[in-house]
Amino acid sequence: METRSSQADSETFFDGYVSGLGVYVEYATAKKWNYARRAMQAAGFTIRQDAEREGIAVFDPTNKTQVKLALRVARVKTRRQVTPAQLAVLAAARQKSPLFTSNPV
Repeated sequence: METRSSQADSETFFDGYVSGLGVYVEYATAKKWNYARRAMQAAGFTIRQDAEREGIAVFDPTNKTQVKLALRVARVKTRRQVTPAQLAVLAAARQKSPLFTSNPV
């Protein structure tokens, strides 16, 4: 799975805790941070730093629920991967298209 983030990945996810991976989360308002913090605590994250609008949480990278939540609270966008079967269907459709020419001008 490819991921993109509005922040640099080194600022969002990091390794360095014995118990798992860490995620740095920063929001514009305290209300959003408190909502995210409560959701992470309910999912089993360990909150290591808790500030007014930001914090650091540690999660287990083998737990799919925690990974999905970490990606969501860090606002990381995932990009869908094209399978070889989908590529074959697209190539066949391109061959049938009247716009397709084998010798581009």
